[in-house]
Amino acid sequence: MIQSPHFFSLAAMLLATTPTVAAEQMTVEFSFRGSRGCSSLFPNPELRLHNVPAGTKSILIQFRTGNREMGGQKIALPPKGVVPQDSIRTFGPCAPGVYTYDVIAQSATGETIAKAENSEPFPFMQ
Repeated sequence: MIQSPHFFSLAAMLLATTPTVAAEQMTVEFSFRGSRGCSSLFPNPELRLHNVPAGTKSILIQFRTGNREMGGQKIALPPKGVVPQDSIRTFGPCAPGVYTYDVIAQSATGETIAKAENSEPFPFMQ
């Protein structure tokens, strides 16, 4: 058994610097409930961000189906992490399928701090 005072000092330092609780990952929620789609520019549903990291000044919102990008926009981080309905416009959804919102949290200098994505079917299904 190792009984060196250096071993115990090293072990104590490692325990003191190891985080005990992992930071919650940023997430995004939305629903197409009540959405009609198939307009030239589709208004976004309400997007709710959770666990947005400290230091986030703006968010880049991107909309896609599979690998096909369908628009997006960079906006200031909204109060309480809620992007109101009709805040941005995208090209779709139109055809039935699964659509994804990608959200990238950015610092004041544009550095990526966190990413989140969520996919939902369109049209809305219960």
